Amino acid sequence: MDTEIIKIFNNIFCRARKYLLTKGYEESHIVKENPLGDVSRYFDIKAENILIEGLSKEFPDYGIISEEIGEITHDGANHFFIIDPVDGSYNFLRKIGGAGCSIALLKDSKEDIRNVFIAFVGNYVTGDIFFSQKDCGAYQNSRKIHCSNVTEVFDAVAGIDFDFENPVDRKRIFSLLTCLKRVRYIGSASIDLCNVANSAYDAYIDYRDDLTPENFCAAQLIIKESGGIFTNGCGNEITAFSMDERFSIIGSATLELTRSIVRKLLTKIYRDRGSKRNDE
Repeated sequence: MDTEIIKIFNNIFCRARKYLLTKGYEESHIVKENPLGDVSRYFDIKAENILIEGLSKEFPDYGIISEEIGEITHDGANHFFIIDPVDGSYNFLRKIGGAGCSIALLKDSKEDIRNVFIAFVGNYVTGDIFFSQKDCGAYQNSRKIHCSNVTEVFDAVAGIDFDFENPVDRKRIFSLLTCLKRVRYIGSASIDLCNVANSAYDAYIDYRDDLTPENFCAAQLIIKESGGIFTNGCGNEITAFSMDERFSIIGSATLELTRSIVRKLLTKIYRDRGSKRNDE
């Protein structure tokens, strides 16, 4: 494990956290809104600036791709950061549970998730940090973490994102909800995924076709290095991607559990298609 890089990430995270927990709540006005209705608040921009300044100082030849500012490129760069400065901005605004800082370091190609080789996720609210390096395991603070061994959806405690743009679309996950043992949800994809890695959850599902890569690039490696499985919403591996691509994702403790979740989700889709054909 490259502990020096993790220390650098943690120091930068701590600077952003200090700002957010002092001035951040006062600087929450909306700065911009994109065509999809996603808003950026002043604290999002400020936290991003702190992360970018810190990473650029320590790694001046690396490219950076961030949620708010887009891409900062350097000629000949073969290492790239993909960062999400405040994953769970609404949580932070309302002083709820968890909001994450996500940093993924890739080499060679910035558009292939398999190239993430160091990952860091920090919880601004609790101060907990999660990190991993490819083939070196995953850690929460100083403790090595592992996924659970749950294999069946009926035995699983799962996080599910319910924030569909149209509340009616929540019916897409109803067949799964009726089967799970327990349901929990924090509202920050990176933190929720890390809760699979440390076995607080057995799975996390976001079935909204809404997540972009900066939301999960770091956390997916942490799940894999803790022994878990990370896929798209159909249970297939995510490899190449574009930064404006939207995903549904599943992070789970075991391959068997992933398959069990996918069966329940697809059962709902097939039933809906059958109903439409019958109506016609």
